[in-house]
Amino acid sequence: MKPTKTTKAKKSAAAPAVPWPASPTPPAAVRAFTPEDDALFARGFPNLHVLLADAGRKPSIAAATKALDAIDPELPVHVAADTARRFVAGHLVGGWTYGHLERGEIVKVPARVTRRKAAIEAGPPLGADTLEAFLVRNCPCGREWSTELDDGRTARGSDNETYGFRLHEIVHLHEAVLGTEPTARLLAEHLLRALADPDSFGFWGQDPFRHNASAHHLACALGTMRWRLAPDVWADVVRPFRGAASERLLVYAQLLASIADERHAEVPSILALGVALLRRDRATIAAHVTGKPRALWNAEIAWLLGGAPFVGLRPGDIRRLPAWKQRRFVDESGRLAMPEIAVLVGMLATSRSARDVACAWLVAHADFAGRALREALPALHEDDRAHAEAALEVVEGAPATSARTLTEEEVDRELRSLFDALEPSLEACEGDVERERAVMRRTFDRYCEARAAAGDVIPDAYFGHELIDWRPKNAAARERWWSLVQEVQER
Repeated sequence: MKPTKTTKAKKSAAAPAVPWPASPTPPAAVRAFTPEDDALFARGFPNLHVLLADAGRKPSIAAATKALDAIDPELPVHVAADTARRFVAGHLVGGWTYGHLERGEIVKVPARVTRRKAAIEAGPPLGADTLEAFLVRNCPCGREWSTELDDGRTARGSDNETYGFRLHEIVHLHEAVLGTEPTARLLAEHLLRALADPDSFGFWGQDPFRHNASAHHLACALGTMRWRLAPDVWADVVRPFRGAASERLLVYAQLLASIADERHAEVPSILALGVALLRRDRATIAAHVTGKPRALWNAEIAWLLGGAPFVGLRPGDIRRLPAWKQRRFVDESGRLAMPEIAVLVGMLATSRSARDVACAWLVAHADFAGRALREALPALHEDDRAHAEAALEVVEGAPATSARTLTEEEVDRELRSLFDALEPSLEACEGDVERERAVMRRTFDRYCEARAAAGDVIPDAYFGHELIDWRPKNAAARERWWSLVQEVQER
């Protein structure tokens, strides 16, 4: 009879703790590849928009419609001017075309579809009037609506914008047309109006600690404009917010006061990182993000802090991010000439979500990327080393492959195969916990990469749920293996 293995780990070589250059890029050395991008970062990139030449009627209508329907950021920083105005027009008449019936069923509302389609196709110019209309409609929050369908049933919904990024987009698109100061002053007026009228918050004003009404997001959008205004102009714009206070809108008032005065210490904890980014408070930002996955994809953090936040993170963890973050990372963080960024882009050369844009970046920055990847290679974990080697092949001329979206059936089949192989792979480790940990981590990495490629918005979620029916035959190792399931998700 085969003896039962103990849970004691055998000695094995641990993966290097710091898979990055020994001396991470210091903030003072962070530079973009071009002077134009250096200037954009100084002005607050990526929290702004730059308008490009018109894309043409059909492409701009398609792009605006896709962006309005998306539940994640779709518009890039550099966006065609006609796409921008069509996007705003569609939002102003009610960007969301669904409603719910009495029992909760979600239905498409034909009248809203028709109205939005007509607005997008018309795409009137952006101006002070469209910004005013947007702020009246969304500050402090959108309103409820109801409409009768052709069959007599009533659909209800809300024009309250639940996605803060979209509010930022519309503000910054107007800023690109009107200029920063006029946009900031008009926005500040509406934020102040909302503060003086708690009743206008409706449901969103019932809890003084609420932090996610449209007005909160719009206040943060104002904060990003600070770096595009002269200091005296900025001080004048936010002067009315100094010392802001409200018992009924406690967090909102604290947010406004925090934006106006860096000495204001009563920053709502849930907004502490956001306020620190608005203030460019490097110490507070570092305390929130160093060694945490958030540092992996945020271009602003890399520009402010250099490579320090990446130390202690596995480069391959970037493959666990949703597809839009992977692709946006290449577009935004990829503007920075940092070896750490090059290594992270290299990890995406084999990601089905972003390998097309990652490989294009590697080819465009071949010399820089090649040096960074070769220097990092010896310290990388085995799995990450394989991705880096594939990236180096692209740098050296290997043909790139296009991104691919998996169907629901394909990802289900892939995950079933992955989980079927899990126990045999763990058994092959013969009780070596470090090898078991590597197997579980690899399984989780592949799980996330596949879900990202299928368009999942949170690819790293529900790993344990998917394994709920997993019953390893090895009873002695079962508890240890389940602890590894939890461990790999928490990193």
